[in-house]
Amino acid sequence: MSEYVIRKKTNHIDLIMKFMSKQTHRIIASFLSLIVAFALASCNDPAPKPNPTPEPNPDPKKDKVTEIVLTPKDAKLTEGETLQLQVKLTPALEHKIIFTSSDANIASVDDKGTITAQKEGKAVITAKVDDVSATCSVEVTKKNVVPAKPFELTDLRTTGSNASVMIKPADKNMRYMAAFMRRTIYDRYIQNEGSINAFDLAFWKEATKKPDGTVNEEQFKKAIMRDSNVGEKVFDEKTNNVRYPFPDDHDIVFVIYGVDPDTGKAITEEYVLDAHTQKRIVNENLTFKVDITDVKATSAKVVVTPSDPNTTWFWSVQKKRFVDFYIHPTKDIDIEGYATNEDYMVFEKLLTGIYANDFDKIAVQKGKTDISELLHTNSANTDYVLIIFGWDEVKGITSKVEYINFRSGAN
Repeated sequence: MSEYVIRKKTNHIDLIMKFMSKQTHRIIASFLSLIVAFALASCNDPAPKPNPTPEPNPDPKKDKVTEIVLTPKDAKLTEGETLQLQVKLTPALEHKIIFTSSDANIASVDDKGTITAQKEGKAVITAKVDDVSATCSVEVTKKNVVPAKPFELTDLRTTGSNASVMIKPADKNMRYMAAFMRRTIYDRYIQNEGSINAFDLAFWKEATKKPDGTVNEEQFKKAIMRDSNVGEKVFDEKTNNVRYPFPDDHDIVFVIYGVDPDTGKAITEEYVLDAHTQKRIVNENLTFKVDITDVKATSAKVVVTPSDPNTTWFWSVQKKRFVDFYIHPTKDIDIEGYATNEDYMVFEKLLTGIYANDFDKIAVQKGKTDISELLHTNSANTDYVLIIFGWDEVKGITSKVEYINFRSGAN
C-alpha cells in the first residue's frame, strides 16, 4: 500500500479518535454533573423514612392515683405528741405524696406523714398526689404541767376489812384515778397490761363501744369524769361509793395517777402505796340462834337472834353446792390469790358481789331480826345454806362463820 494511503487512513483514525475523545469527555462530564445534582438533591430533600407501626392508645388512668385514704381521719393530740399517718393509694402506685398542714404552728407534718402537735388549737393535714387528696383533722390540747410531786398521801389507816388514805394533790384542778386493791390483783394487771392505766383504758373503751365497734367518745369521756376524782379527799370505800371489803391480814395496795379527762391517758406516773389489813379478832362468845320455819319453794320464815343484842351481823343464802365448792373443794386450787377456803367464799363471793350495792340495807342487820321478807330461794326441793357471822365496819368479821343447812319446799 502506498504511503499516501496509509497516511490518509491514519488521519481518519486520528480524526475519529479526536471526535470520540470529545464525545467521551462530554458524556463523562454530563455523568458527573448528574451525580453532583443527585448528591445535592439528596442533601436538600432526604428520602422519607417509613412510618412506624402505631402503638395502641394508652390508658390515661393506668399510672394515675384515683383515691387516697388516710388513717386516722381525726386525731386528738396533746402538745409535743406525734402521730404517724397511714396512707393507702388506689391503685397502689409508688407516687410521691405531698403532705401539708393548714397551720403548722398548731400541727406540723413532715414529708413522711408524721404529725407533731405544736400548740393548742385545730389544724387540717392534707395528703395529695397529683389532683387527688385526703385530709386528717387534728385537735391539739394543752399539755398539763405536772408538779414534781403530784400527790401527798398521808394518814393511811387499815381495818380488818378495808383501808383509807388522805389525798392532797399539788394541782387542785388535776383529775386523778385512785383505788385500793389486793396486791395479787395489782401484780396481775402489771404483768398483763404493763400499768393500771392501760387496764383502765381498755376497760372503759370496751364498756363504751357503739354497735359498730367504735368507741362512743362522749360516753367514754363521761366514764372518765365519773370514775376520776379532783381536789383533796379521804379515799375509802364510802367516799368512792364502793363497798369492796378485803380479807383480814392481807396485802393490799393503794394506786393513784393523774389522768387526762379527755383521753383517759395517765399524765403522771402511777404511785403505789403498800398496806396490810388488820388481823381478825374473833369473839368466841358471839353466837346466833336461827329459827327457820314455814319453808316453801321460794321462801321461808327466818328469825336470827345474836347472843349480843347490840351486835351487827351479816347474812346471805346460797345453794349448798355453791358453798361446798368453795369451802370444801375437791382439789387444791387458787382463785384470785386466795387459797380456796372460807375466806374466799365470804369475802369474794358474798361481801364484794351479792350485796355490793345494798350492803347496809340488806346484808347487815343488828340485834334480833326477822329476815323473811329479804330472804328468797329460787328453786324448789333444793339444798340451801344460810351463812351468818358477826360483822363490824372497822373490825371486819367478829365471829365464827356459821352455816345453817335447809331445803326448800315443793312447788
